[in-house]
Amino acid sequence: MEKVGWITHLHNPMVGCTHYCSYCWARRLAKRQRKRCQLCYEFKPHLHPERLERVPKEGFVFCCDMGDFACADFRDMVPVLNAIDHSPATFLLLTKNPKRLRFLAETKYLPSNVVAAATVETDLDFVAKAVSRAPPPTTRLKEMWLLDWPRKAIAVEPVLSFSDPARFAKLIADCVEGTKEHVVWVGYDNYNNRLPEPPLDHVEALVRELKDRGVNVSTKTLRKAWWEGDG
Repeated sequence: MEKVGWITHLHNPMVGCTHYCSYCWARRLAKRQRKRCQLCYEFKPHLHPERLERVPKEGFVFCCDMGDFACADFRDMVPVLNAIDHSPATFLLLTKNPKRLRFLAETKYLPSNVVAAATVETDLDFVAKAVSRAPPPTTRLKEMWLLDWPRKAIAVEPVLSFSDPARFAKLIADCVEGTKEHVVWVGYDNYNNRLPEPPLDHVEALVRELKDRGVNVSTKTLRKAWWEGDG
């Protein structure tokens, strides 16, 4: 299987999400599909079964990046998981509802070539609530900690204001401790959404704290918060 790291392929057999994150680029992009697919335009979670025949056979595949896989109906999840299971590639399933990933793992539906991942932009529930209807980040962290799976990833992207670098780093490190392989991505918003961002020095301190705790960190867009200016 491919080593957990940078994405090499995208595959979208499922499209849509119910979290209504204010910064979601995928929902905006899906608006272009009104004439081709009304469900895509409405961004309702739905399966495109014809795409299961084109599942990648190599690399590290971000599966369902045009939505949240865990928002789908279980009956739509099963054919996607079966297609993943029959591919030699490695697949990233990234969600803001890792409780469903834990259910899939505990019920033996989650294929061994899956990297189970959660987006956790902050450890402050009130900050996340202002921009998303997803489960609170403290709940996501707890579910990732409870998830017994050998390959995990956490996306702190787009990073939002958090409590303290050391505290947030410990919560993340606890989630991936003891895993066979993991990665934590950290990065700012790329779409000028004017989010409640932390200052750059706090994010740099978070990265240092994670590395000091032995976490495999991969930094993405690192810049000053939009409100910091150039001074």
